[in-house]
Amino acid sequence: MVDLLQRKLTEDDIDRMPADGVLRELVHGEVREWMSPAPEHGQVEARLTSKLVPFVEERQLGVVMSGEVRFLIHGCTDHFREADIAFVRADKYPGGSAPPRADATVPDFVAEIISPSDTASMVQEKVRDWLDIGVRLLWLIYPKTKEVVVVHADGSSLIVPGSGVLDGGDVFPGLSLPIISFMP
Repeated sequence: MVDLLQRKLTEDDIDRMPADGVLRELVHGEVREWMSPAPEHGQVEARLTSKLVPFVEERQLGVVMSGEVRFLIHGCTDHFREADIAFVRADKYPGGSAPPRADATVPDFVAEIISPSDTASMVQEKVRDWLDIGVRLLWLIYPKTKEVVVVHADGSSLIVPGSGVLDGGDVFPGLSLPIISFMP
């Protein structure tokens, strides 16, 4: 058997690791680790998800998922990211159900809740991966400052203050979401 340290890891290798409270992503076969999120992170994730799900379901736009949802980058099992919240258009998930395992489906929207321990380079690396595979709308949520950085598919970005309102653009047509509605 090939030693895990002598080859690139895959999604299956990560899945066989112990459930030790450490979250892991793979970037070209290299493990990225961080600790499970703090309660504030979970609260923001739950509140935002609770706003997006009814909006999406009422309009039959697709599927909203939350809780470190895994997506394979370019379909590679040695490179995946896990989104705090993701949305996939209905035509990508026929029948309205997500698959049981990660696949090459590209989410249309990703929200990442940025923790104080997340480094700028770590966040930038994730943003590059999401945009590179075709994510159309990305929200970087900063609970500490109560700001959201909105990143569009072309890489342009806008900082929206805590008193501001997020626009769903062409991903969530008609969505107008005050930041204070999901920030603690």
